Amino acid sequence: MAGALGVGGDLTRWSEAELVEAATYVEQYKALRTTIQTGEQYRLGSPADGAHAVQYVARDRAESVVLQWRAGPADRAQAPRLRLRGLDPHAGYRVEDDGGRLPAGTVRSGAALVAHGIPAELPPRARVSPVLALRRAG
Repeated sequence: MAGALGVGGDLTRWSEAELVEAATYVEQYKALRTTIQTGEQYRLGSPADGAHAVQYVARDRAESVVLQWRAGPADRAQAPRLRLRGLDPHAGYRVEDDGGRLPAGTVRSGAALVAHGIPAELPPRARVSPVLALRRAG
């Protein structure tokens, strides 16, 4: 989803469950693509610290999307936090979609998300890349 959504593989060989899962990702991307394609982009963390992500912020700062992926060993004692950027410090942002780090519906101030960030821990599965969608509350 980082820029454009690509689906690889021979779809005629996918199971019904795989097709349904892919369809949910396509719908999720359609809901977020304007921010991803036209928003400001920020790189968060680094592969060296195991917390690598890219953040997109809509031009009006009403929406932000964070895409994170594993960039190091899954057995780190403590993962760093991802400090978000480009948000309105005076606005509250509601979690619309998340990889489990913040409960859906949670509201955090832009100032807190920039200063304190979000947990960068990822589940221990080998391939995991959660999407965090935030929308200005109110």
